[in-house]
Amino acid sequence: MEKEKFLKRMFQEYYKNQFKKLDMSLKIDQREFGFLLWDNLSFQRHKSFKNFKELTQNLLKSGPKHVYFSGAYYEIPEALKMNQKFWIGCDFIADIDADHLPSKCKWEHDSFKCKNCGFSAKGPPPKTCKCGNTTFDQNTWVCDTCLELAKNETLKIFENFLIPDLNVDPNDIKIKFSGHRGYHIKIQSKEFLNLSQDARRELVDYLTGIGIDFKVLGLYEGRKKIVYGPNLDEKGWRGRITNYAFKFIEQLTYENMKLFKTLSTPLKKKIIEKKPSILENLTKIPSNWNIVPGISLSHWQEILNLAIKKYSPKLDIPVSIDVHRLIRLDNSLHGKTGLKADPIPIKKFKDYDPLKDAIVFKGKIELIMKKCPEFRFGDTLYGPYSEGKKEALSLAAGIYALCKNMASLPKN
Repeated sequence: MEKEKFLKRMFQEYYKNQFKKLDMSLKIDQREFGFLLWDNLSFQRHKSFKNFKELTQNLLKSGPKHVYFSGAYYEIPEALKMNQKFWIGCDFIADIDADHLPSKCKWEHDSFKCKNCGFSAKGPPPKTCKCGNTTFDQNTWVCDTCLELAKNETLKIFENFLIPDLNVDPNDIKIKFSGHRGYHIKIQSKEFLNLSQDARRELVDYLTGIGIDFKVLGLYEGRKKIVYGPNLDEKGWRGRITNYAFKFIEQLTYENMKLFKTLSTPLKKKIIEKKPSILENLTKIPSNWNIVPGISLSHWQEILNLAIKKYSPKLDIPVSIDVHRLIRLDNSLHGKTGLKADPIPIKKFKDYDPLKDAIVFKGKIELIMKKCPEFRFGDTLYGPYSEGKKEALSLAAGIYALCKNMASLPKN
């Protein structure tokens, strides 16, 4: 418990000296709050505060491990039952987390241990251990690679979809580093406020390309099996899939055509031979998708399914659909890292470095390290460390290691 007491004290000092006043548009008095404490494993929710001062007093007293607030606005946010809160509306939220993204770095710095038989290994845990158990202790780390993947997915959402396709005002888009391995996007506007769960699901389906109907996008087979398709200059998914088709044909070689098992060898040769003509016809208005006899609608669909896979952002779908979801509070500390859930101006997002910009603790600390991989904090690389050695770290890096259970405090 000494470690938990120390971390609680550090978090309390942050809330006392550095916790910034929240954006007034958050409307604190209409939000439900939830907490996880260092000395109490049960989740506390259905809390409310009249103003920022009242909220801060609570944070100073409890120094919580995690702080959450609702995406929704309520008339009575402290009511214990949802139907008694009187829902007003809910911001649209997108949660992008490196945990949901395929990355090789997870096999280098993450690890797990079966709670039943003790089997351990690097990487994400399997669904079921060899012993039949399905529960694991996990150690997940933050590195530049997984954070960059999460950043790229976040950029994809607002640069490729929200602003150009849905005409969302950039001023209504709020971006926040989660404090751990990803980012949150929140849209605060009247147009999204009263969307039902079904409407939010439709919006998520559009963003992720789930259930896309190519015929609706203008790709279909007409009389005499002539294939028609959208134009390069069209907006949204129509232009997106056409541009992908153009780039795909442009970069086509005999080598990468092996990926397409439905295309016969003679047809592959025809496509390569007629590549200039195909590209020229795709640039026409209207475009001509029927330049090579034998390329059927199903062949084009096979190619364009790759476009959906490439362009669709990977987000946590249940978070976006749920109109009662709690999300991490702006400027609060994340109990798995000690980093700040940092709001980021949209213009500064591309240059944002969470392992530098979200650091709040200054100073030095000595800790007894456990075996752990190399990690970066600020401009400094730490580790890799072996078991049981006393090491000097920055206070921010040390708190991170303590939060990850990869270090302990020296005994007096």
